[in-house]
Amino acid sequence: MGRSQRHELRSRIAVIIEHLLKLEHSPAVDPRLGWIDAIGRERLSIEDSLEQSPSFNSQLGAIIEHL
Repeated sequence: MGRSQRHELRSRIAVIIEHLLKLEHSPAVDPRLGWIDAIGRERLSIEDSLEQSPSFNSQLGAIIEHL
């Protein structure tokens, strides 16, 4: 896996985690739909990356651990 691809995957996972934490802990009402949309977009992008480069699957755990 290339360094830039790994960085992109790590960034997408970080966005998902950030927005999930916001949804769980923030009392804010208005931005919630935006966070939910962002989570969906990032998940689709990750799925596409995993389909294009199946070698990512074996590295997901390590990427998440280093967030």
